[in-house]
Amino acid sequence: MKCKCCCLNSPFYITTKYIPKCAIVSYNNLCIRVKVKLQNRKYFTTRYNTDRISVYNDYLQRQHPIPSRISLNLNSRNMFIASLINGNTDVIRQLNLFKIQLESLKEITFYTDGSVQHPPGKYPIMGFAWTTDIPTVNPSLCFKGTTTNFTSSTKAENFAILTALIVCPELASVTICSDSQSSLHTLNNFSTRSSRKKLKQNNFLIWHTIDYIIEHLKLTVTTIKVKAHSGNKSNDLADALAKEACLHPCNITINHRQKNIPNNVLIWNESTVVDQDARKTMRKIQNFQQFSQFLKHSNLLHIRSRILRKSINLKWTSLWLKHSPFDTPTSAQFSLYQSYKYKYHLNQLPTTDILHKHYPKLIKHHLCFICNRSMDSNHHLWRCPHVIDYLYNAARGLAKQIIQFLGDIYPHKIRSIISYINHLELFDPASYRSNRHLRNNHPIFNFYQIVLLTFSQNLKSV
Repeated sequence: MKCKCCCLNSPFYITTKYIPKCAIVSYNNLCIRVKVKLQNRKYFTTRYNTDRISVYNDYLQRQHPIPSRISLNLNSRNMFIASLINGNTDVIRQLNLFKIQLESLKEITFYTDGSVQHPPGKYPIMGFAWTTDIPTVNPSLCFKGTTTNFTSSTKAENFAILTALIVCPELASVTICSDSQSSLHTLNNFSTRSSRKKLKQNNFLIWHTIDYIIEHLKLTVTTIKVKAHSGNKSNDLADALAKEACLHPCNITINHRQKNIPNNVLIWNESTVVDQDARKTMRKIQNFQQFSQFLKHSNLLHIRSRILRKSINLKWTSLWLKHSPFDTPTSAQFSLYQSYKYKYHLNQLPTTDILHKHYPKLIKHHLCFICNRSMDSNHHLWRCPHVIDYLYNAARGLAKQIIQFLGDIYPHKIRSIISYINHLELFDPASYRSNRHLRNNHPIFNFYQIVLLTFSQNLKSV
């Protein structure tokens, strides 16, 4: 589209030849042109998310160009498997051999399974395997392999289904027997979903590849749910092979540059292809980065060790911080309430040591106003001998509410509930009435700041 000029254009140019054009019209070799289709006098473009990923990948290619590779005819019969998956040469050769052995069959039954192993001190390994159940083929054909990134047993199962379908001949009727209801459900419904919902599916590269294989080979696929460890020999064999594959990792990945599957994908750290919901994945990465910065904050030294030991239930802590006892979502009273909670959580209550730090010429650092023995501070505030009675009353009031709440749900266990709650150190009267200082890591000093994981787990066991 030519520049129609605007108020920025000066009228004092003698000829239009030298009139400066808008920057958006002046193309150069750094510009990226977006193809626009015209249909029924309406303009159609790709989605914003697709364009954004294309621009990002274009930037990566310009800054870190990938050397050119030898072009291959990937549509040929011999290169079909190699065009869809990346892996060891022996693995590709084995799958091609299976494809030759099965090319005369019209009906094939596969038993698939996946497994996840967690070696000590190493990253988790996903193993998958399949075996055939064909009377005319003896012994049964078996295949096993491993994959990496976004570990889950479902992803391993999905890879087993993919490698089973990829060796099938054209126009074959294939039966997939698996103990994973999730994988079978996705296999039956993926092709009917919209393009947008397909990209929100976990492991969408695997499922797009499976969908392409079924369409390209014109397969008729039937699924059967098999109960795990039910004595089915073929299913048990596939399970054993999947676990065995984890002992000798030989990773297989999807060729995300294949033109028949979505190739506008995010690549993390120049190695990990993100075939998940892009928004959720980026939000998760940002949450991890923010959490890491959160732990490094100087005001969290008093609870950092508990967080790293996983003795704090961050889920319940988050719910407690977001809880509001007021009916209105926003108010001055609610803001003060939230401010108090955050200051309490971070040991930033306005004691004289904090006030003196902020206003050194106005406020001095005084002794404790209650006991008049130690210097006033957030640390001393909760450990002052005269405050123990207040802590005891607060703990016993909370214990009474918990006993009443659980007693209404389990009235026949009321005695066990009372005995259990009263013997917890947080609510035990003996620890408050012993005329001693409470120990530094007593639960009362953390309970209103954080919800302890051990306490929440113990409540579930009552």
